[in-house]
Amino acid sequence: MRYCDNDIYSYSSQTLFFRPILHVEFDPENESNTFAPATNGRKFLKIRVRNDGKSTANDCEAKVKVIIPHDSDSRRFPSDDEKKLVWGLNPNLNDLKDTVNIKKQSLSMLHVVFTYIKFPSVSVREGTRYASFSTMDALSNQAFAVHDTFSDGEFEIEISINAEETNTKAHFKVYVDTNYLNLRMNMLPELTRTKI
Repeated sequence: MRYCDNDIYSYSSQTLFFRPILHVEFDPENESNTFAPATNGRKFLKIRVRNDGKSTANDCEAKVKVIIPHDSDSRRFPSDDEKKLVWGLNPNLNDLKDTVNIKKQSLSMLHVVFTYIKFPSVSVREGTRYASFSTMDALSNQAFAVHDTFSDGEFEIEISINAEETNTKAHFKVYVDTNYLNLRMNMLPELTRTKI
């Protein structure tokens, strides 16, 4: 029986040692063209997801939700349900994917939020909107969905990245301005995150 226990422990240790390990990176100050590119009347905010583990992270899916403080006007925010973000690297948006496999010691880029110079001209009951979550419909079809969009101001978001054998989360503060080029965000350390 002791031998069997050791076998199970050995197997579990090896499984943990060889699993994928995902890390979120965001550094627009030093790599603005990677994390905050602007082109053709749009500005994109992206994060980099790196696999520092010993095996491939299969079927990585990313979801985002906005955290709405209790005393806020909810009309300024996107809806607080989870939204599926898309992966992609190319500026012409011809490589968008719902899921990706991130090989060991490799990385993928995830779209998070974007602005478009024409957003403010769209009339909606909730008021002028200046930015949108980077969903497949919003990026590939240029669809304007109010439940995915932001007015101007500060917003806290939570991004969850889930793969078959691992997952990770990160919180960000998004700053939306009436000038689309001023869209920015920063990653929040653990201690400053809003408790839900």
